[in-house]
Amino acid sequence: MTANIVLYVTKLNFFPTKGGLSMTLSPKTIMSGETINYKHYTLPFGSYCQVHEETAPRNSLAARTQGAISLGPSGNKQGAQRFLSLKT
Repeated sequence: MTANIVLYVTKLNFFPTKGGLSMTLSPKTIMSGETINYKHYTLPFGSYCQVHEETAPRNSLAARTQGAISLGPSGNKQGAQRFLSLKT
């Protein structure tokens, strides 16, 4: 979980720095060309979530979600999130 918080905090390079090279472009945009998207920050790090659990059969009374903690964005184009399951 410590490694994931470091990765999440380094995403803060998406914001322009005061007195930096550019007033409109962030360091991340200058170096990689990647721009910020609202999908990157839909869930705060460490927030409790209920995630879908795909099991068969689907018509039973078994739980279809499980508790998890958000570890931040996965970095793909769809804006998926990574989670730490509370069962493990």
